[in-house]
Amino acid sequence: MYDLPSEFPGAPGLPDEYHDLQPELLSATLALTAYGAQERFTGTDMCLY
Repeated sequence: MYDLPSEFPGAPGLPDEYHDLQPELLSATLALTAYGAQERFTGTDMCLY
C-alpha cells in the first residue's frame, strides 16, 4: 500500500511492515494459466516513470 500524507507534517511516520510481504503474497497466489512461472515478474521497490 502507498503511504498517505499525514495530517500532521511534523509527526514521525510508522514503518510499512507489509511492504515486502505484498509481492510474496502476489507470487504465491497469482494463478495465470496463460503464462508460466518463468514468464512473469514480481518486484519490490520499483520506481517506473
